[in-house]
Amino acid sequence: MMFDRRLQLDLVGFYTEYEDYQAQNTEVIDDEVVLVVTNVGQLETKGIEIDANVLIGRDLRLTSSIARIEANIQDYPNADCYRNQTLLQGCLPLAPGPNRFAQDLSGKPLNNSPDWKVLQNPGAIQNGYGILNLSAGILENSSGRYQMTLFVNNVFNQDYAAAIIDLSALYLGDTAYMQLLPRNARRYSGLRFRYSF
Repeated sequence: MMFDRRLQLDLVGFYTEYEDYQAQNTEVIDDEVVLVVTNVGQLETKGIEIDANVLIGRDLRLTSSIARIEANIQDYPNADCYRNQTLLQGCLPLAPGPNRFAQDLSGKPLNNSPDWKVLQNPGAIQNGYGILNLSAGILENSSGRYQMTLFVNNVFNQDYAAAIIDLSALYLGDTAYMQLLPRNARRYSGLRFRYSF
């Protein structure tokens, strides 16, 4: 607590290693989109998170949080190639056996980390983005049973996809992607009322 107990800062750092990490991947098999489990192998995550609570007035508090996280694959030499990946893009023959190809993802970012949305497919990359949510509420002082909150989520109406799926196999090899858009990809607002007993 700082500034006459009006500011509280929480700082957290972490480092984690995973062995035999399994991730969910999307593939097109027999003209159907299916979810399959992929063994990524060794994974490393590290980062830092800062949470801040500021008491602006007697009944007004501002809270915020920011985190920087890196998730990298440490060892994954025989990962599946993405659709239409070429030799120059890293899809190399895998011996022994005909028509077997793989890419080396060792040292690459994990899918669904801040910079990547689908496993190492450059067509499924989206730029980083930030979402601002605001809320203001009233809490009944004597018992704290009643609370009313007005909120606005995604204040700046930031578009983003929760997932980007390569559907090229459904379109005879032509480039085709599908985006899954979550509710929070559009601005919305509302009023919440809570009663505790």
